[in-house]
Amino acid sequence: MDKHFIEEGKRCINFNDKDGLEKLTISIQDYIEESKIIINFQNIYQKLFLHACQTHSKECIKYLLNLYFNKFDIVTKIALRQLFYYGKYLMKDKQLKKWYDISVIALIKA
Repeated sequence: MDKHFIEEGKRCINFNDKDGLEKLTISIQDYIEESKIIINFQNIYQKLFLHACQTHSKECIKYLLNLYFNKFDIVTKIALRQLFYYGKYLMKDKQLKKWYDISVIALIKA
């Protein structure tokens, strides 16, 4: 089931569809509540965030960063922290890297 959510999330990211990602997040939470099956949401988050960095989807990166600060507990945040530094190196666009340094890396360091 993780693969389905990842594929759907990547489709949203390819179209820079932040609203689609929000709906996907809600559907993942609903699926977990209804089926009582544990899904590794952190793994899905990691794959989607790196894909957003690769495809330069600025709106999706902003949404996923907001999700990071509002959804995850402190232990998960520590585990995912290095993801943001790696995401910077996947980017090819210099202007986006500059924005990423100011907007994302600065927040993670704080």
